[in-house]
Amino acid sequence: MTSSPFNRQTVPLTVPDNRNEQFRRRIPTPVWVDRMVSIGALIGGVAYLGWRGGDTLSDTDLLLSMPLFLAEVVLWLSFGAVVRRAWRRPVPVPAHSGEIAEIAPVVQSVDVLITTLNDSEDAVRISLISCHSLDRPHRVWILDDGGRSEIAALAADHGAEYIHRDNAAGARAGNINNALPLSDADLVLLLRAGDVAFPDLLSYAIPLLASPDVGESATAGVIAAAVERDAERGHWDIETTDTAVVNPSLNQMDAAIWNEGPALFRRALLVELGGLVTDTVTTELATTLALWDQGYCVRTSEITLSEVPGAANLTAELALRDRWARGRMQTLRSSHSPLSSGFSSAQRAAVLGQFGPMLGSVARITIVGVAVVAILSSSVPVNASVGVVAVAWAAAAAVRATARWLLSDGRITPFADTHHELAFLGVHLRSLGTLISGRPAKYRFAPRDGLDPSAKDMLARVPALVVSMVALAAAMVFGVEQFVQDTNALPRNEHAALLIAGFAILVPTVVATSGWVTHRERRIYQRQTVEIATRIDGNVCRVLDLVADGLGIESGTQLAPDSVVTVALRLPDPAGVHHELSLRATVRWSTSHADGMCHAGLEFVDLRPIHRDRLVEFSSVTVPYGRIGRLPETTATVI
Repeated sequence: MTSSPFNRQTVPLTVPDNRNEQFRRRIPTPVWVDRMVSIGALIGGVAYLGWRGGDTLSDTDLLLSMPLFLAEVVLWLSFGAVVRRAWRRPVPVPAHSGEIAEIAPVVQSVDVLITTLNDSEDAVRISLISCHSLDRPHRVWILDDGGRSEIAALAADHGAEYIHRDNAAGARAGNINNALPLSDADLVLLLRAGDVAFPDLLSYAIPLLASPDVGESATAGVIAAAVERDAERGHWDIETTDTAVVNPSLNQMDAAIWNEGPALFRRALLVELGGLVTDTVTTELATTLALWDQGYCVRTSEITLSEVPGAANLTAELALRDRWARGRMQTLRSSHSPLSSGFSSAQRAAVLGQFGPMLGSVARITIVGVAVVAILSSSVPVNASVGVVAVAWAAAAAVRATARWLLSDGRITPFADTHHELAFLGVHLRSLGTLISGRPAKYRFAPRDGLDPSAKDMLARVPALVVSMVALAAAMVFGVEQFVQDTNALPRNEHAALLIAGFAILVPTVVATSGWVTHRERRIYQRQTVEIATRIDGNVCRVLDLVADGLGIESGTQLAPDSVVTVALRLPDPAGVHHELSLRATVRWSTSHADGMCHAGLEFVDLRPIHRDRLVEFSSVTVPYGRIGRLPETTATVI
């Protein structure tokens, strides 16, 4: 059992039976409605493509019309893969009464392996502290490829083993493989620095390793379903959202994929496999394919068992997306390629669905290119009225977007896939270059803290998207000028329809480009919204957000900037025990409002280590655990 500076015993937790809360539909439609709309969309798509291929391509410039038609085919094939993967809904967890301890066997030993490279000390601390609350006996290991003395000291303070390598071969997979022979545990829980393991993770995940009633393959590992800490860019994170919705359904077909996030594995099976796969930069997907090849599978927990931080900023987001895209392309050339290995049809569809966004980006840039050429050359890439084709395309796309929305239970907004494919256009195009060239992709570290540079610098990071937008915008200006002067060879109604179609393509391109300016990270610390009270020099105040470095408050008393105040907090831990903290803080800023209230930002000073750990535990473990409804009843009213 991990020694803890909190002197907490590892004990079973009694929690509210809210495990199936997440299965309550945001869109309360029966499954047959989702399927009927999806089938209708597919039938409509086939009819539309049949009409396009049979009636609108003759007597056209095939160098212009065929790329457009093929791009549309790709978008519909990508949608078909989504329908195949999301056809089944997750199966709710059976209700039970009593202690969580009754669910899981007690005979298996667990080692928690936390990997880190250049992560901040705070990120490592968050994961360490979350492990103190795990309700099963375990040991914790810090695997530091950075070899930093401060991380070694932090591990010692929290009773964890510390291991570092002389090199970083194989990146994270190599780091874990280096530690596997040193462990003698039955199970290993794999975390990245910054991941939060919820207290009941082991009790819910362990039974899934031996569950005989799901699928047919032996289960090698369990993906501990996670929520993402940074929700501000959630509309860009379509892949993560899609995985969270689809993967539990894929459990029923032995086709769930480990993409990212915490996972619990049988150590002996990983050793038998030769460790995690190291020949791609997407270790998780490659390891899933290797397990499938050996007759094993992974399962996704149907309930939320962890929280993971999103990329700290858009710079890190690009690095993360680049790694995913290039690594997925690498798997096509690997020994476990989904194109050649003997996987089931469900497994092959699940993997090939991972390539949908990349192929979608190729289709989007093709459509933009055709639009630019068509407007500049006054050429119509269809042998039909542009208006008729545009209306038919819009109707089919609307039904497709509705089906996509229903299949994701409203978590993916209509046309979010369009935005995503455009926003990461350059990343996806470069990944195709990796596939064609066969050159190994390099591992890019994606930091989980930091600021973004200026708007100009951010746009420079997405040149393919910016060039596409500028080219299309310039073509539209040229086309509108021709329309006003009536100098275009096309009939005015056809010219107008062509310009309207161009605007319909330009708008999402501009929106995706503007996201790199408007969604930049400008804060050093990610806020953690809470609902608790505090006393500032004896006056009761409302806490708006709280992190280990400070807090934001709302008070009826004005606070002077740069003044030093006393902050009294009473914070619960995940086991339901409250802790009194008396801290000193400096008022960094203060604003007054017309209603007499004051908002202020305070930074803690001279924090004792135990106080910092308590703040981290509350803001990074107790609060997110409370949000998913499984905190002990004694603390439910505090959050």
